[in-house]
Amino acid sequence: MSFMFRFNANSAFVLSISFLLSTGKVFSTCFDEAKLATLLVPPLVVENRGEISGRATVNIASQFKNDFSYQIKVLPWARALMTAVQGEVDGIFPVLRSPVREEYLKYIEPEIGYVTVSLFKLAGSRPESSNHKMSIATLRSFQFERSVFKGSKIIEVGTFKQATQMLEAGRVDYVLGVKEIIEHDFKQKQESLIEHYQIIEHRPIYLAIAKSSPNYEKLASCLKVAEKSQL
Repeated sequence: MSFMFRFNANSAFVLSISFLLSTGKVFSTCFDEAKLATLLVPPLVVENRGEISGRATVNIASQFKNDFSYQIKVLPWARALMTAVQGEVDGIFPVLRSPVREEYLKYIEPEIGYVTVSLFKLAGSRPESSNHKMSIATLRSFQFERSVFKGSKIIEVGTFKQATQMLEAGRVDYVLGVKEIIEHDFKQKQESLIEHYQIIEHRPIYLAIAKSSPNYEKLASCLKVAEKSQL
């Protein structure tokens, strides 16, 4: 099931399961009603009582509020990416930059935030020795620099729960993911099965627009103006 949200003049997002509520349009100086896809990934994108907020969402609203108005569709991440590939939405966020995704996405500057890519280990366990060939579980959709883990065995799974279960069972040494998301998830669940081990890198996250969208040219032109205004 997907959910649709509309950005209104009070910076709120109104939830509707089967249809978009008619709440009035935001005045747009360039492009009206772009469709953006996202995934609920607290604390970056959060839904609370029918409103979408979070660090990434708030930054989009503040940076581009005078250039275009938009609807937000919440989807599973793989499906959100597919809608961008097929041009069913005009844009997607929050996205990490990668050469593969640049084939079908245009990343809009400036970034809408930063995240910390980290390794996590089983709570209380001792780190593996430096000469040990590490095994690491991570999400299949997660984009990261593989050269950093040269010689390590990377196991891709569909969900973070699967990754942590592998860690608990001793099938992998570490889990690789976004520190802010993982720590928020475990704090909410009050679980301490895993703990932070090592920061790998800090990476920017972006709003990206779909090159296959029928609105791509006009929207890219609008956001280019927004991009220059931030310099």
